[in-house]
Amino acid sequence: MSVEITDVKVADSVLSDLVVSHHFKRENYFRLLIPELIDVERVLYLDSDIIVRGPLDDLFNIDLEGALVGACIDYGSDRPRQLGFPAHASYLNSGVMVMDLIGMRESNFSRTVIDQIRETPEKIEFVDQCGLNLVLKGEFKHIAPKYNFQSIFFDATFRRSLTCGDRKALETAMVDPTVIHFSGSVKPWHTSSRHPFRHDYWEIRNTTDYRAVLPDDFGLKALLGRYAPESFKRILRKLSGLFR
Repeated sequence: MSVEITDVKVADSVLSDLVVSHHFKRENYFRLLIPELIDVERVLYLDSDIIVRGPLDDLFNIDLEGALVGACIDYGSDRPRQLGFPAHASYLNSGVMVMDLIGMRESNFSRTVIDQIRETPEKIEFVDQCGLNLVLKGEFKHIAPKYNFQSIFFDATFRRSLTCGDRKALETAMVDPTVIHFSGSVKPWHTSSRHPFRHDYWEIRNTTDYRAVLPDDFGLKALLGRYAPESFKRILRKLSGLFR
């Protein structure tokens, strides 16, 4: 199998007026431009904070049943209610998406989403993801959670809060997830990460030229936070309180 990498340039001014919050960047919006930038019929989009542990053929070839997007539900998200969606509507996670580029071009989908973001910036918390959901309103093909296993899925307390069906789906996928999505602000390249699959990330990274690059938050504070016993941390907190 051959692999070709194409470097697609996007001007700095493109989408620079769109709202950005939390740890996100303007570049998060670039996935909305894929139908215009890539001249193919279908794309499997993958975020950069993932590792792939198995074949993706079945996912790429999934029957979208007329939907423009195939994606995993963002289980447990309160965003549908906050955005005023109907009670039954699902909210997608845009970290892994099967995209029907033909349908998107024909319906001017990208422009519709971008216009939505510009018109309602107060509703945009998770950048492109909120824009996509505001336009789709739950109308997307659901893909199995094993293809976008998000960080919060490992939290047993979170899983217990779900419906029986959703909980079983996540627990089944957790046995052997195909795509690990290091969602959230703490990534496996942070010293503070406790992600169950962080070692898989470092195993892969150590085969690359980035193996010698220190974690982004590397320093004494981060090291103490990760490795110091809790009793020592309590002493440090008491000492720091004396000098306030």
